[in-house]
Amino acid sequence: MTAEKKTGHDGPLHEIPSRDGRGVELIQKQLLSHSKFQNYILNLSNSFIRSDFTRIDNVITDSLNHLCEFYSYDHSSIWAYDDAQETITCVYSCKSHAESLMNNEWRVLQYDRVADLFDFKNFERPYFLKLEDYKTSDISFGRILRDSGVKALYMFPLINEGAAIGGVVLATRKEYEELDENIYTAGQLYCTLISNVLIRKRQETAFKEAEALAREARILKEKEYEYLQMIDGSTVASWICDYEQGSLKYSAAWRKRIGGENIPDDKFMAFIEGLIQPDDLKRTQLERNLIFTLGQEKFRHEYRIKMEDDYIWVLDQGKIMYNEDGMPKKVYGTTMDINETKKAIRELEEIKDDLAAEVRALNTMHRLHSRFIIHDNIDDVCHEILNAAIFLSDAQKGCIHILEEDQETLIMVYEQGFDNDFVREHGTTKIGETIYTELPRENKRLVAEDIDAHDSIAQNPIYAFLKKWSVESLQATPLYSSTGHFVGVLSTHYTSRKQLNDREKRIFDMLARMAADVIEKVRTERALFESEQNALKLVDKLKKADKNKNQFIGILSHELRNPLATIVTGLSLFKLSPDGALLQSTCEILDRQVRQLTRLVDDLLDLTRFNNNKIRLKKESFSLNALLRGTAEDLAPAFDNKNIGLRTDLDCAGDIFADPVRIKQITENLLFNALRYTNEGGTCTLSAQRHRDEVSIRVKDSGIGICPEIISVIFEPFVQADSSMARPEGGLGLGLAIVKNIAELHGGSVSAHSEGPGRGAEFTIRLPLAAGVAAGDKPPETPLQDSRRNILFIDDNRDFAEIICALMTEWGYAAAYATDGRDGVRQAAETHPDVIFCDIGLPWMNGYDVAKKIRRASDLQRPVLIALTGYVSDRDREMALEAGFDYHMAKPLDAEMLRALLSRLE
Repeated sequence: MTAEKKTGHDGPLHEIPSRDGRGVELIQKQLLSHSKFQNYILNLSNSFIRSDFTRIDNVITDSLNHLCEFYSYDHSSIWAYDDAQETITCVYSCKSHAESLMNNEWRVLQYDRVADLFDFKNFERPYFLKLEDYKTSDISFGRILRDSGVKALYMFPLINEGAAIGGVVLATRKEYEELDENIYTAGQLYCTLISNVLIRKRQETAFKEAEALAREARILKEKEYEYLQMIDGSTVASWICDYEQGSLKYSAAWRKRIGGENIPDDKFMAFIEGLIQPDDLKRTQLERNLIFTLGQEKFRHEYRIKMEDDYIWVLDQGKIMYNEDGMPKKVYGTTMDINETKKAIRELEEIKDDLAAEVRALNTMHRLHSRFIIHDNIDDVCHEILNAAIFLSDAQKGCIHILEEDQETLIMVYEQGFDNDFVREHGTTKIGETIYTELPRENKRLVAEDIDAHDSIAQNPIYAFLKKWSVESLQATPLYSSTGHFVGVLSTHYTSRKQLNDREKRIFDMLARMAADVIEKVRTERALFESEQNALKLVDKLKKADKNKNQFIGILSHELRNPLATIVTGLSLFKLSPDGALLQSTCEILDRQVRQLTRLVDDLLDLTRFNNNKIRLKKESFSLNALLRGTAEDLAPAFDNKNIGLRTDLDCAGDIFADPVRIKQITENLLFNALRYTNEGGTCTLSAQRHRDEVSIRVKDSGIGICPEIISVIFEPFVQADSSMARPEGGLGLGLAIVKNIAELHGGSVSAHSEGPGRGAEFTIRLPLAAGVAAGDKPPETPLQDSRRNILFIDDNRDFAEIICALMTEWGYAAAYATDGRDGVRQAAETHPDVIFCDIGLPWMNGYDVAKKIRRASDLQRPVLIALTGYVSDRDREMALEAGFDYHMAKPLDAEMLRALLSRLE
């Protein structure tokens, strides 16, 4: 039986039919018929029979030499496959030519690097591979073999319990020769023998390792006993914790000291944990678990343990032993009483803290005084004053209120530690409604050591917010300038009961005077500066707007004239040529140009809606990988037409919560941008990654690149990288502006990077990951009715209505039209149409009123109402559905979409 030939691995693959193990006598006859095979089997058998198992490595190496002689090959080797590590390892190789073919660099290989060459996962039958026909340009190992002169490989599997554990590989530098079935059988028998020998060797190795572990355990137990005997009389507690046995052996002296002399070892761990202060117990458990996870050998814990009626500080330290699985096996440690040391440290720290607080206060006041003299920026100075007040009084929160010019309104201009809800509710308040009502009149500090016991606070709406933020105490110092004017309040808040000391009161008084003077002096200068800046910005904005307007009008004129010129020429061709094929080609051209006009108008409308804040996202949970993959597939033909390689690298597992339509839109915009500015033969990569709290989408191309001066303004409307007359592609320069708006609407951002002209560009969109997914509201769809044949179009554009009706007639529908709302209602009452398409902006009666009248008409069978309009915002869609329309379609109308809708209604 000859070997069956297949094609695989980019080259001819010769597979050997598997044997069922029956017919022993027949196999013996076949073996005896081949003298060369007899000599090989005899040599191999003698090698294994004569050899001691301790010399098995030499025996296997000798057998590989016999194997080379038998096959007349240059090299043979045995490879082991490790499924857990995903590696293959060359465990044995013959001596002949071993160094030239198999150096140490290639002894251990990652499976994915050679999977196409050595497919051990699916290795069930022998196969033959010719390297000269094998494409190995991207596989390092295959290339090395081929470059060293290897022309062919024979590979036989090593099987154990039905699974491949490795393989035998033969390499030759000779020309390929067909082998008969006896030679294949020889290889299979050799592999069976080698598999058994390797399994036995593994078993012998495992047995020796088990004996060594048992011997080590006995020695360790003896040392533990000696250790406990030696330290039992020490004043320091010594202990051994056995995690496998669940026991804790403690020295006798400390057992008695903590009252645990009668507690057995297997319950002593729980007894000790019951004595540890609860907070310290949680902390030490977390520290211990972290140490175990990191596999550290040494540990050190300080905690409080109960002795009689009080807690004392102790220090635990020692060494950890782990088992072969990386789990803690035993811990050897000591416990030392450090309570007196802790007391001394606390007293020193209190003295040190007092001195440090005074030094901090002096340094802070000196720095603030220097800034006050310069008062270059009121925001920076006031922020520093607030931070100093919080820092120097150990507060957790604080804020500065400034009195408006009306002398009645307090505005929170600086805060730290509060959220947006607090600022929104209490950021702007009439002073008579605040807890600071008496400050301007009494000119003294408000101190509430317990806000629950302070009536003016407990009865104020701010009380609920303070409790929400766990505020227990507060102080509020009035801000009086050097001229005696009340200008605001400096307040600090504490999450525990707070009693101000004299140093803190002095600090608040100095900070309050400084803040008041800064506010009063800088307010006038700031107002003047802002006025000047606003005037300059307005002038610059007007100049820029005028420049952009002129540039945009020129680009828009060019972009509109191109498709319009094509459309006009195509219509002229319709009138002159009867050629059907030419007319069909012209129709396709007109369709492309109309779609181009539609995209231009859609971009303009999108930008207008963004500027007017009329874009609303429809978020839902979806797979970003799937969406980006589909987008790339949709645009692949356009890239192929320009011979630009488009590849994807998507690594964003799971779903994200966003508007899939808008995410697809901005991805398409970036891909179209790459297509527009990449020359033929270039490359473009679309990639996505999930990070800790965001996802990123990147589009990188090898195109013309971006000049540094353009990077900063490239996301502004009407800006293009190439504004010359020789622009490579069209467009209004709105695509990137729309990308920026949509990304920011999602709470994300977009950035651009380029090394310069001719070096490509990279655009990155970053989107935050939402905490939850909410179901999007969808308008109820009208159930599909029976077949709809009579159609009425209501549109004030007579040409459009006539063309649509003609198209409907060609499709087999009875179609009529009306050019105003009143006539449309009249025709609907007379003809009882099944489907009504209605524009919104109609003379005499708008589309909403038409829909309402038709719905109220009791003599009309309920027709399907479809709004066909250029008003396409989300609000326009909602108004159409509220007026009684069943569907909302945007102009310009896509004929295929219209036909699909009518087919659904049928």
